[in-house]
Amino acid sequence: MGPIAVEEKWFGGRANWCRYLLSVLKMLSFLRNNKKEHLPARQTADSFDSPHPMSEQRGAPLTEYAQSLNSEMFEKSSDDDLWIDARDGYQVMAAHLWKSCNRRSFFSEDPEIPSGVTIRFAKGRYVVCPAEDDRLSKFCHAVAILNCEAAMTITSPVVSAICTRLAPGTEQIPITPSQHIQVVETMEQLAGARKAQHACFIRRENAVVVWCDQVEKLEERAQDLEGKMIEFIWKSSVKGNSAGMPPAQGTARVAEDSVGRFNQSQARIRSASSHGHGISLHGHGALTPSSDRSDPFGDRRIAQDSPASSASSDSPRWIAPNPSDPEKQLQPETEVRQSNCQAALQHGLAVGLDIVLCFLFISRLFQYSLIDGQWKRMGLAAVTLLIFPVILFFCDNVVGVIFQILAPIRQLHQNSRYFSGKPPTRISGQLPHITIQMPVYKESMEGVLIPTIESIKKAISTYELQGGTASIIVSEDGIQLISEEQRAVREDFYEMNNIGWVARPGHGTDGFVRKGRFKKASNLNFTCHLSLAVETMMSETRPQTPGELALWTEADENNLYERCLEQCLPELHPLAQARGNVRIGDLILLIDSDTRVPEDCLLDAASEMVQCPEVGVLQHCSGVMIVSDSYFERGISFFTRLVNFSISYAVAAGDVAPFMGHNAFLRWSAMQEASFVDEEDGVRKIWSESHVSEDFDMALRLLMSGYITRWATYSDNGFQEGVSLTCDDEINRWQKYAFGCSELVFHRIWQWPFRSPLTKLFRTFLGCSAPIHYKFSASSYIFSYYAIACAFPMALALYFVQGWLDPVLVPAFLPPFQIWVAVVVVFTAGGNVAQVVARYRSKAGGLFRLIKEHVIWMPYMFIFFGGISYHVLTALLSHPVGINMTWGATIKDLDDSNFFIEVPLIFKKFWKVLVLAGATIATVIVMQLPDVVPLQWQIQGFFIYWPVLLLAILHILYPIVLNPALLRFSF
Repeated sequence: MGPIAVEEKWFGGRANWCRYLLSVLKMLSFLRNNKKEHLPARQTADSFDSPHPMSEQRGAPLTEYAQSLNSEMFEKSSDDDLWIDARDGYQVMAAHLWKSCNRRSFFSEDPEIPSGVTIRFAKGRYVVCPAEDDRLSKFCHAVAILNCEAAMTITSPVVSAICTRLAPGTEQIPITPSQHIQVVETMEQLAGARKAQHACFIRRENAVVVWCDQVEKLEERAQDLEGKMIEFIWKSSVKGNSAGMPPAQGTARVAEDSVGRFNQSQARIRSASSHGHGISLHGHGALTPSSDRSDPFGDRRIAQDSPASSASSDSPRWIAPNPSDPEKQLQPETEVRQSNCQAALQHGLAVGLDIVLCFLFISRLFQYSLIDGQWKRMGLAAVTLLIFPVILFFCDNVVGVIFQILAPIRQLHQNSRYFSGKPPTRISGQLPHITIQMPVYKESMEGVLIPTIESIKKAISTYELQGGTASIIVSEDGIQLISEEQRAVREDFYEMNNIGWVARPGHGTDGFVRKGRFKKASNLNFTCHLSLAVETMMSETRPQTPGELALWTEADENNLYERCLEQCLPELHPLAQARGNVRIGDLILLIDSDTRVPEDCLLDAASEMVQCPEVGVLQHCSGVMIVSDSYFERGISFFTRLVNFSISYAVAAGDVAPFMGHNAFLRWSAMQEASFVDEEDGVRKIWSESHVSEDFDMALRLLMSGYITRWATYSDNGFQEGVSLTCDDEINRWQKYAFGCSELVFHRIWQWPFRSPLTKLFRTFLGCSAPIHYKFSASSYIFSYYAIACAFPMALALYFVQGWLDPVLVPAFLPPFQIWVAVVVVFTAGGNVAQVVARYRSKAGGLFRLIKEHVIWMPYMFIFFGGISYHVLTALLSHPVGINMTWGATIKDLDDSNFFIEVPLIFKKFWKVLVLAGATIATVIVMQLPDVVPLQWQIQGFFIYWPVLLLAILHILYPIVLNPALLRFSF
């Protein structure tokens, strides 16, 4: 009977379970008595079912920072009112794990081979079982530095069979094609292992150490790894079968190519070692000289090379394969991507339609001027210069509706120059280091930051098991602004999860200025500047001669990093703070604090960025993360999905992909190449601090540097982002976008005579080498905010113009009711029909489900877009006239609210628009009263007052109907 069967029998039945519980209680009593005596009783070494007593092992921290932490504050002494002392519980759990793992034969029967289990019960403090084995001290020391929750050694014959056959210099083993386990020589080197892999082979110890951040899953993880190791040995044996009898057909299918490559690499290393050549293994099968082991971060100075040369420095350092070398398969062929011309045709037709409409207006002016000889009206032709960009978005949608219904749709499942509908061929060998950068302010730890970090950790663990490396950097803008208690919680959480973080002083603290309107760009720049300064100093300080580099160890690199960080940090600002690893790797995954990422996304991104050196930004299409039961959030989620699908359709058709500012992979070398010197302070910067839309500015500078932005959908909406939770927050978001568009295009009004109306950035964009259809597409999006902003004031103005001057109006005058009908037909009717058909054709859902979804949310969207015109207008007018608009941080989680809280907030935020809309409605009513207004000043007629009346009503309904906390009528 095997150990698993024994355990099932041992735990089976209520009587056996009671006996087990009784033994645990006896052990607790035994431990508590021993604790009072401060002398643990010894057990005999030959006891199989009972573990050795436990003792406390204090792990020596790696850095002075860790040594200075007060670990005593986390210890809990035994109180009389506690049934079980806190430490006793950890000791019992360690004893239980030791017994269970011993029964499963995870430990060697040879007493000369040490085996143990250790669990952290306080910061920097661990309990270990068995306690009397001094040989476990190095294991406990390394685990404490690794900073994991629980760890154990596996010393079974399976592990010994693998370790004894490893060639010297082997750095990882492909246990499965998607899981690579790292290898170190000694237990001391375990301290520098990649924590996210959760396992590491110790070659000289003939052991594998498994760790976990959840004690309950440690044994399960060990059992899973042992099963994979057995399968790995079997596959290796099948591959190495040199007997006359060939393996069975089913067995042959099991043998993986990765195992065969690994076996060949091991044989090659042994052969080279026997001839005196120093070789080390990188990846599973990629061979590089041991003296050329690359730094995952490398030299991060400002690059001045071309995109191709810059990108090549980020590529894995593979040896050029020999035609007869089976490892030549490690380097996948680069896919040739063609540009789709459908988007160019669509935007070309839209521009043509816009020109036709403008010339129809001019032709009517010309015709009537010929008839009555009043050529003064031809001066109105100049209005077309303003009409053309404003109605371009309308024309784009007219053509887009037709294309979505009738044009080809298969490009959504293919790859092109700016679009990735299929994942790339995954590369092997040495993978680029990926840094996940996350700007943070004062978000909640439990509700926002911790779930995001846990999502990232799963992705990092998967990537490291595939052979890559990754790290997290938090650009902390809130840690110096919160209470001491909250700060301690954040710092401990970051340290426990091996997260590097950089914090700058608060705005105005000691004269420090956080530049920018939203501070995100300057926050990211502060982290980038520190990372670049540390890299530069390390490059200048690190030994340069081959002999010195050969003796350079990982401990030397870590010590050098700590010294450089300590010197560079005060140079940025004396109050700046940083902990952990703040070095930036080859690629950056930029995310928000309320993001979820897929577990297996980093390898695909790394593969695509390596295979396509011209890609500067790989923007993933995001799904929506619902965090509440609010119907407003669900409505915005529906709208966000429509927007993302529209972007996917446009980019797949050949449009240039946008950069959304989050859920995107960026090439670090390309960002440095596209950096610029800020004219205000003369400092070279990565992100623009003078633009609200720093993401558009970055994409444009990368485009002008020869890089492209690519839109990827193969993650199947695995990247999830939070949306606005309240109607107030959504208004802020639209105002930010509108203000950013105005900032990108126009100077302040008083600068027009000296610097021209258009900004240098926008003029550069219009004159750059970007595709011409992309320039029209981007302009169409920018000026769509102006079209929305014009709705309310133009409807109000045309109400009076048509009502009072209708008999003498220019024949070319277009009544506002006709404009309203055109907007409803194109956007409300045509847009919904086209979206349903296109999504159905692309297999995004069933036809009736899509129809039902669109019909349900149509009233919501009607109120939403009808009630934002005034708010967008205020943002667009604020920038050119110099009014400073400010917005608070985006709400990441909802607080409880009720009717009496929401009503004052509505009047505080929306009182201006409520007054304006109320006055408009009153005016429409009064202007139809014969007893109040003289006949010549009356404005009557449904077609005249309907557009402005509808807009005024929708502006009033917006903060009421779209406020779930108000309509819940909770008191």
